[in-house]
Amino acid sequence: MVWREVLSEGPLDENIGSAAFWKARAEYIGNAFNEPAEKYQENVLDQLAILSGEYSEINLWFESGIHGQVNLLGVMNYLKQRADLSLPPIYLICPADFPGQEDLRETGEAGGDQLTYLYDTIRAQLSEIDFAVAAEAWAAYIRYDAKQLKQYVVLL
Repeated sequence: MVWREVLSEGPLDENIGSAAFWKARAEYIGNAFNEPAEKYQENVLDQLAILSGEYSEINLWFESGIHGQVNLLGVMNYLKQRADLSLPPIYLICPADFPGQEDLRETGEAGGDQLTYLYDTIRAQLSEIDFAVAAEAWAAYIRYDAKQLKQYVVLL
């Protein structure tokens, strides 16, 4: 699935799995970006339904910029609130660089061989601790608690 949300902008709530959260997001996106409700349903909500399927594993590919990281926190909290985290295993692939390329900020810049390399070498299985930390960071982010959020920021 493709994650087509902009959680780095607009209203947020700790309970990302609730209908009220998605209703508020749809209204915000509709107003801010002139996005028809049907398009939001198709691009975001219908995509979320894909996560309810049965999989042998889930791989989260997110970029290392602020937009990608906020969306990653959102997805991790969505999964934590909506799924049994014991199955299937959930992996993260979040490249910051690639051999021979100093600053790979967008995975869209990578070719097939590079994507295969990243999958094979930097993919890391997420643990319950990772999801707990993501929940703490998400809570700090939605409260605009810069002091608490700073502890989760890694300067490259």
